[in-house]
Amino acid sequence: MEKRQTCDLAGIWRFEIDKEDRGFAEHWEKRRLTQTITLSGCLQAQGYGDAISEDTPWVQSLYDALWYQRGEYAYAQENGTKVPFLSQPPRHYTGKAWYQKTIFVPEKSDGFVGRLTLENTKWKTTLWIDGECKGSIVSLCAPHVCENSHRDRDGGSQCVPTGSICVP
Repeated sequence: MEKRQTCDLAGIWRFEIDKEDRGFAEHWEKRRLTQTITLSGCLQAQGYGDAISEDTPWVQSLYDALWYQRGEYAYAQENGTKVPFLSQPPRHYTGKAWYQKTIFVPEKSDGFVGRLTLENTKWKTTLWIDGECKGSIVSLCAPHVCENSHRDRDGGSQCVPTGSICVP
């Protein structure tokens, strides 16, 4: 049985929200992203996105445009807008976000295959390594798993995976 090495990539990643959907056209995969975010975790819980308001464009309708004026929700409006969802995020964002982290390929990298598993992503993930597109995955609920061989890479060198992820 072949022994597999694992590397936990949780921690600080470089990051940028792509609200205007410019990242592909401007080749963000080839530049160093400037903001930081902690993974694992969601961007809305880390202060990214728009403040919640009665005008927040939720993915699913509440079927009552004036829900925030109803008596049963009045108590929740005293310290900011609270909506009648089971799991209200602290901020709201839908669109693309880019993530990037420098990792190091092991010294003994002959036959090394890197596998990046992203969980709780929605819709589409596109992965680049060192600016070269390695493909896209589209799935609503399954983990997005990307594999890449490092046979042509010198041992002990760094690689920079960059991903564009659609945020629901």
